[in-house]
Amino acid sequence: MRRLARLLGAAAGLSAVAAGSWGDDDLEVPSLDVRRCPTMGAANFSIEMPELTRSFPRTWVLLCYTSDNLHLEFDALDEKYFYDDPWQGTNGDIIAYEVLVALIAKGADDPLTYFEFEVNPSNVTYQAYVHNPSKTRAENQPFGRFIVEEPEQTGIRAFTSLNRWDKRWAVSVRLPLSLFNVGRGEGWGTHWRMNFFRTVVGPESWPKQRLGGWSPPNLAEFHMTQFFGRVKFL
Repeated sequence: MRRLARLLGAAAGLSAVAAGSWGDDDLEVPSLDVRRCPTMGAANFSIEMPELTRSFPRTWVLLCYTSDNLHLEFDALDEKYFYDDPWQGTNGDIIAYEVLVALIAKGADDPLTYFEFEVNPSNVTYQAYVHNPSKTRAENQPFGRFIVEEPEQTGIRAFTSLNRWDKRWAVSVRLPLSLFNVGRGEGWGTHWRMNFFRTVVGPESWPKQRLGGWSPPNLAEFHMTQFFGRVKFL
């Protein structure tokens, strides 16, 4: 059983991030325009959950798309630990340690189902479709995951590099657009809901993690889909 399932302002030359009001309660969430590669849109965050203070290690996510794939470039700054379990393999409980997380759904509404991708400093990945009809992972309501058992054969790729001197780790991710029922060359103009998170923990503080997110709720919970940011492919 998974132990813990809770879980950049744009730089020059990158697509801008703006604020918008979305969701069932007119909740204000960030929005982002994503363009065809090599131009990249940028999301960044340093907000700690659930306190919502700007005290979390800086984290960047850059995005672009091609005819067939969504590309994400994660950059985890201010890293002290690079902490994971070396015995864990693909689709293991890697979120119990340090990970970067992307939650992605095609469409403009608060999603009931979406894709979850996680990666740790050792380049071990977790990928699944999440069924969350309550949109909040509410108690006594259905919530489940459908694991992608063969990510490489599916076309999912992740490449992780560590720089302990600079206290950062970076991950390049490729996700086939077909995972989201988007055919070749059909990405332009599509609307998406996404959120990005990071967990931070060291050997002395484990299992007590620090949590941060791009559009964070004021709870230690990643699976609240009304908080997902709004993304458009241009």
